[in-house]
Amino acid sequence: MKSSRDPDPNVIPDDDAPKLPRKALVQSLLAHGVLALLVVVGMWRSKDDSRPIQVEMWAPGDSPNAGQPESAPSEPAPPKPAPKPEPQPEPKPEPPAPPPPPPPPP
Repeated sequence: MKSSRDPDPNVIPDDDAPKLPRKALVQSLLAHGVLALLVVVGMWRSKDDSRPIQVEMWAPGDSPNAGQPESAPSEPAPPKPAPKPEPQPEPKPEPPAPPPPPPPPP
């Protein structure tokens, strides 16, 4: 019979229980707090003038930086002619079939 003082092998005693990583938890909460603070400060310091900006991206045609247009090629080079196929050698004629064997004597 077991007494109530015998430890159960399936139960982890309090001394050996895994401890919560409190240092990691504190560092995580601190990092998230700093990030939230940076977001709030960034929004607070931003300008209220948030109108869209329009920029003209075209240069005038007589700009000194504009290069001369490339001239189009006058005519494309004619394609090379296809190579002529090599002539096939003529097949040799088949030899005539041998004559049938003579009939057996009667």
